[in-house]
Amino acid sequence: TEQWGCPVLRLRSTAQAAGVSNAYRDPKRLGVDRWAALVAARSLSSKPVVVIDVGSACTIDVMDGAGRHKGGWIAPGLRLMESALLKGTREIMLEAGSDDRAAWGTDTRQGVRAGIEAALLGLIERSARRLEEEENEPVECVMTGGDGQHLKSLIELPCVYDPALVLKGVALLVSDERHG
Repeated sequence: TEQWGCPVLRLRSTAQAAGVSNAYRDPKRLGVDRWAALVAARSLSSKPVVVIDVGSACTIDVMDGAGRHKGGWIAPGLRLMESALLKGTREIMLEAGSDDRAAWGTDTRQGVRAGIEAALLGLIERSARRLEEEENEPVECVMTGGDGQHLKSLIELPCVYDPALVLKGVALLVSDERHG
């Protein structure tokens, strides 16, 4: 505060903020990055939305059209899944130089990469289908995170990629806290 001349705010997930209600029994246990992404997604749309953040982990949070967070799923991200597979098996070695963009693996490297991508894409698509069935209307998908743009290029449903989604949510939470 002294060095920069501005107050330090510590953001936490809460039961409600900026038109979004948190589904967690203990709201502060929801990661503030996921909370911020939900708040930002709500500011972009009043439709049911699936919020996907793909980095070390892949987090998927769903929210209905009224801004009620329904919960989410957490899975390993692309690199963590690959690392776990390589550490947990014997004799899998990823040869250099193969084309990683193949739909079906014709060598081990392609098989691992295509399988991991398919696993995460299936998880994302399933979450969207499930929310669509629950809400009985089309849903929107918003993706962020280091591997979000790559997965967005592969997904077979409409999805927006926003690399700054979490930061946009942080700005909205700060504004909400100052005016709340």
